[in-house]
This record gives sequence, C-alpha cells and structure tokens, in this order.
Amino acid sequence: MVRLDVIVHAGVPTRTLKAAQALVRAGEIAVDGAVEREPKRQIVPGVEAVSHNGTPLRCAEHVFYLLHKPAGHLSQRHPREPNIYELIPAALRRDDLAAVGRLDRDTTGALLLGTDSGLQALLAHPTSRVWKTYTARIGGTIASDAAARFEAGLELEDGVRCAPASLEMLDDGRAVRVKLHEGFFHQVKRMVAAVGGTVEELHRDAVGPLRVDGGGDGEALPPGSMRALTPAERRALVDLLPADRVARAVLPAEIEERRRPKKPRVA
Repeated sequence: MVRLDVIVHAGVPTRTLKAAQALVRAGEIAVDGAVEREPKRQIVPGVEAVSHNGTPLRCAEHVFYLLHKPAGHLSQRHPREPNIYELIPAALRRDDLAAVGRLDRDTTGALLLGTDSGLQALLAHPTSRVWKTYTARIGGTIASDAAARFEAGLELEDGVRCAPASLEMLDDGRAVRVKLHEGFFHQVKRMVAAVGGTVEELHRDAVGPLRVDGGGDGEALPPGSMRALTPAERRALVDLLPADRVARAVLPAEIEERRRPKKPRVA
C-alpha cells in the first residue's frame, strides 16, 4: 500500500509533501471517483484509481501471484534447501516479492506472494479473519464431538486457545476439511491431533477467494506453478479486510497496542 499524499506528491507538480496534503484536504483528489480528504489514506496500487481534478495519477503497481506449493519446499528463502523462491520464473523474480504467511515443508497448495508488505501484513494477521481452507488425509479416529469443539474454539495440549474454526468429515472419516483464519505453527496438525487424529497429508485448498483447483475466476494450477491474480481477485483481497483498517494501514503491532488496557493517568 502507498499513502495517498505520497502518490499526489509524485504525480502533481508540488514542491513538498505538505503541499500535496493540502491538495487532498482541499478536495482536489479522488479515489475511485470519490473525493478523498484524508492525506494518509493507504492506496492499493493497481486496485484503487487516484485522480487530480479528473486527471489520473500513476503510482508504482504492486504485483500479486498465486503459487501452488509442492511438497518438499520451504516457504522461506534458504541457501541450501529447496524453497518456493526457486520456483519463481526468472523474469518474475524481485527482491521485494515475499510469501504471505508460510506452509510447512510437506504441506501443499495455495500460497499468496506479493510485493505490498503493508497489505500482506494485514492479510496475514488473524484479526483480519482471512479464512484458509485445508484438506487433510488422516489416520486415527476423530472424536465424535470434534466439529463442535472446533466451532467452540479448540484448546490445545499446551493451553493455546484456537479461534473458532470448522471441521468437516470426508471420505468415510479418512479425510477432513478444516477452515480457519489463524495460522500459527503446525496449527491444523495440532488441532486434528487434539481430537484424536493424525495428519498424514495436508493440502491448502484456498486462501480467501484464491484457489489452486480452478475455482472462482482463476485457472487450475499444477504443483510448482504460479500465476498473476486476476483484477477481480486483487479487488477481492482488499475487500476481505475491514475498510477502516485498509484506510488507516493499521499494522499488527498497532492492533495489539489497541487491545491492551490503557493505564489510568496519575494526576
């Protein structure tokens, strides 16, 4: 994401950032056709259109890709181990291209990559409630009340309380579909283990509206391949987030700060 005043300063002959902010406050700048008077509003390049008195302003466009991660690859850069960044075609490689969250080495499926670190931080944070869907082949016997425990917010053996999620039995109990909006370490595997099962294979079907099986607007992706998001998918990513959070670019640290009780001032 990019601040609106920065875009205006780059696109309009203004000598200072303060002068660009004045143009915004004066009502000369529009975002997607509507006048915007908040200079610090965060804009998603390539998704939201900015104009000055009807003249479009250009700003550097971020890129987003959907990768079908194969098994055996790390989700972070590594000098010796196979990793997802080796799968990116040379023509598309950029130093600022990074994965939104991670999948375990043996987990396959949908992984979003992009260059907009602000938007990516919001998408990855659990308070944004971006739902991820997984299919797991399992061993063992799942408890009869497993689905209800998932919906209530499962408590793991180490005392970690998961946010409410969903669990659906598939293939006569040999597989499950899990839907959640968190993503901490080995979460799906630990949740399934807490209700009596063992994850033998894990595949992420979707991140929000983004699917690797060809659902939605996109095409099916073979393992190890990637594609750019469609314009509709890019817009859908932004629409997943609370409007006020996108507008103010509330980053995770700021979210946590707001959740802490304020200490009363001593007179």
